[in-house]
Amino acid sequence: MKRPIEAWIAAFLVVALGPAAQAQGLVLPRTSAAEQVYSDINRSLQRQEQSTAIQQQSQFELNQLRWERDRIRNQPSLSSPRICAPGQIAC
Repeated sequence: MKRPIEAWIAAFLVVALGPAAQAQGLVLPRTSAAEQVYSDINRSLQRQEQSTAIQQQSQFELNQLRWERDRIRNQPSLSSPRICAPGQIAC
């Protein structure tokens, strides 16, 4: 006996609540002009932050490359030995 009662209750709920549930799913509230401006500003700020982060990362990597280049340039070359002047104790 339980099964027919449960079926009737389920059918009643579908019939009674169906149109309201469907209407809620189909009609979305419109955003106000202020909400749209707020969303636009947030998106713009996010794009600016991403651009800044990319620029900072690029500058960091460029500085690392420059530092590495300068470090290599300033290392004494092992391929060309220093020639000491006559009478000089150390070069």
